[in-house]
Amino acid sequence: MKTCLIAVSLMMFSCLSIVGAQENCPHKALSPVEATPSTINRLLDVSDNVNAIMTDASDTPEQARRFEVFRFEKDYHAKNVLHYGMKVNLPSCTIAKKENGAPGFSNYWIMGEEDGRVKNMTSDDLKRLGPIVLNQDEHQVTFKMPAFQTVPIRKKEVRIEANIVNGACKVTGSIETDNGHRVDITKIFAAMSSFIGIPTGVNSLDVEGTDRTTGAPIKLHFNQ
Repeated sequence: MKTCLIAVSLMMFSCLSIVGAQENCPHKALSPVEATPSTINRLLDVSDNVNAIMTDASDTPEQARRFEVFRFEKDYHAKNVLHYGMKVNLPSCTIAKKENGAPGFSNYWIMGEEDGRVKNMTSDDLKRLGPIVLNQDEHQVTFKMPAFQTVPIRKKEVRIEANIVNGACKVTGSIETDNGHRVDITKIFAAMSSFIGIPTGVNSLDVEGTDRTTGAPIKLHFNQ
């Protein structure tokens, strides 16, 4: 590809030299001293265009893709499931940002209790289950969820990481347990407290995932 582009640029250079010669002297080609400013500017334009084409050919543009991180389920309206996701730039495998600089969370409900449609989080959902970002960088976001304040997950933090592993972009959400192990989450299940059928809080959490230290599937239970 680059060889072809170089050949094209040489051909265009030759053509412009001939055009310049015809404009200034019909019987001979221009020498470097006789080149006019307009001819030089045209040659510079050709060079810029060729460089741009070669740059576009060699660089892969970044594209944001949504990665599913974990599911949030509960015993109240149990078939409505919240899918937690993050948008990540590929091929750099970096956390995508929104226009305001916030990390690109992409969370939605699948309303199994109704018709199975996709539904965005409401303002009330965000107050309880939306991410409160504690810190972030290109490859990591740490956040907490307000509804878990009464449940003793260590530090009450979830960490989302985006890193290239064995040549592929891998996105994980994890928590750290009291024994210092980190668990990659696949599902969080909440047992809700309620009053006259209306949920008022979280009594306990079950976290399912994989223990990074041992590689074994794990289920953790957290009470108030």
